[in-house]
Amino acid sequence: MTAQGDQHLASYLTDHLAGSTAGLNLARQIGDESEGTPLGEFMAGLAADIEADRKVLEDLLEGLAIDRSPLKQAATWTAEKLSRLRFNRLTLGSRELELLMELETLWMGVQGKLSLWESLDELKAVDDRLADLDTATLIERAASQAEGLRVRRRALAPLAFGTPPTT
Repeated sequence: MTAQGDQHLASYLTDHLAGSTAGLNLARQIGDESEGTPLGEFMAGLAADIEADRKVLEDLLEGLAIDRSPLKQAATWTAEKLSRLRFNRLTLGSRELELLMELETLWMGVQGKLSLWESLDELKAVDDRLADLDTATLIERAASQAEGLRVRRRALAPLAFGTPPTT
C-alpha cells in the first residue's frame, strides 16, 4: 500500500473507532435505562459486542502502528453528549420517540460498522497486514446486531407515534 493509502486507512479506522465510542456509550445508556427488561438485556449484549468490536479496531490500529486520534475521540464524545440533548423526551415529547431515535442512531452506526468490515474484507486481498483479521465473523456479528436493532425499532415505532401495535 502507498503512503497515501496508509494515511487514508488510518483516517478511516480512527473515524470508525471514534464512532464505536459513541455507539458504545449510547448502547450502555439505553441498557442502563432499560435494565431488567428484554430491551435492557439485548442492549447489554449489544454493548458487549460493540466493546469487542472496538477492541478489534484498537488492536488493528496498534498492529498497523496507527496513532488513535485524540481529537476525533474528543469530538465524538462531545457530539454524542450533544445528541442526548436532541434525543431528549422534553424536546421530543415522549420516551418512546426518544428511544426510537436512539435505536435508529445505533442501527445506522452498526450499518457503518458492517460496511467497515466488508471494506476491510476486500482490502485483505491486497494488504497482507490484514490477513489474520476474521472479517467473516465480524461481518456476521454486525449483521446480527443490525437485525436485532431493526426488530426492536420496528416494534417501537407504533408506540412512538401513539398507535397501538398490531398483533
